[in-house]
Amino acid sequence: MDFKYFFLASSSIRVEELLSTNNSTYDAMFWSELHDDNHLSSFYFSSLALNELDNKDDIIKRAYQIISIFEGIFKLCEKRSKKYFTLDALYEFGTKKNIAAPIYEPELYFIDFDISTLKNSIESKTHNPVYDLFSQIIKNKFLTNLFFLLSRNTDYKLLYMIYDDLKYFLHQEKSLGLLKEFENDIKIFTHTANNYEVLGYFARHGRTNQQPPKKIMSIEESQELIYKIIYKILHEKFGMILYRI
Repeated sequence: MDFKYFFLASSSIRVEELLSTNNSTYDAMFWSELHDDNHLSSFYFSSLALNELDNKDDIIKRAYQIISIFEGIFKLCEKRSKKYFTLDALYEFGTKKNIAAPIYEPELYFIDFDISTLKNSIESKTHNPVYDLFSQIIKNKFLTNLFFLLSRNTDYKLLYMIYDDLKYFLHQEKSLGLLKEFENDIKIFTHTANNYEVLGYFARHGRTNQQPPKKIMSIEESQELIYKIIYKILHEKFGMILYRI
């Protein structure tokens, strides 16, 4: 790969070996280097999508936008709210000159470049579930936005935003019936998420004198509900089967 830049990265879980396997056909990839004793040492990330940039802040922002898709994949598959990836330092690829360290993650509101231009091909399977999912996700705007949202800090507002996006997608697909089995739980979730008397500052609405729900859905239960809906949509609409990776 003709990378112009690369990042020293770190992960909160042991994924270095997984993400360093069957990754060489991709325009956005992680890799590791070995110590002399064959133990994994440094963990790196880069993408050809960074090559056109010169400003270090722009490079860092775009790298985190790309990594947000990987974050979303692991959050959905592992059902954890933790942050998975951190970029620790930025280097020029050829000279290994340090450009920035330490690195502070920028505020991200959406992916502001056409990530689908990465040359990851659905047809050229890598037999690596993470990269194969990444490849499929970036070719679809709905999936790209969904996994970006999944990468953000989990709270009721975020889960409701994801629910709105899922519902809008199903409406466009004329498939709202897919939500039928979740109907009762959705009512409890939306009532909980909207209610100021229950969540205060974390509610989607301010004080409206709306009565709190008789049953309150916890953030963990709400996340589990939204994830179940996502699993069903990904399976029935995109043929994607997710499992722990």
